[in-house]
Amino acid sequence: WKQEDLFNVANTIANQMNFDITNNNVINTVTTFKGTYAGRLSVTKDIDTIKTISNPSTLNSSVYNYETKKYTKIYDYDKIKSLDKYDIYLSGASSIIDIVNPTSNSNKELIVFRDSYGSSLIPLLIEGYKKITVVDIRYVSSRILNNYIKFNNQDVLFMYSILTINNSFSMR
Repeated sequence: WKQEDLFNVANTIANQMNFDITNNNVINTVTTFKGTYAGRLSVTKDIDTIKTISNPSTLNSSVYNYETKKYTKIYDYDKIKSLDKYDIYLSGASSIIDIVNPTSNSNKELIVFRDSYGSSLIPLLIEGYKKITVVDIRYVSSRILNNYIKFNNQDVLFMYSILTINNSFSMR
């Protein structure tokens, strides 16, 4: 789920959901890391990099986290020091967040049901929407979503890794 390799996926989603993604992007190399399974394998050489894709939408949007009741940026560079470097994207796994894009020319909204693998793809979709609500139902019961989300004509995207789908008991 390297963000810099997800442009084709993002463009396919954009085409299917009727919005355009510009190519006004800057790729930033943020840090190096070893993946989740590196500690379990005898791999000593392969170090990877975390890159972020910035554009006017990602730079000007804010993320509201319902758990912390705080606003952050799309990329939380303080997470460089965390154990999971992928927490740089959207500040890591959270039950519900709202991304608000003040630069959007659209009034469209998107609800994304995802696991943590979606965190690197979602920023690439921001410019198509005024608001994106991101839900991880591993951490919040679907029974109470109406307390946080008013379902009313939004686009909806389900984005789960095969690990989550095959382990569906973790989804509430």
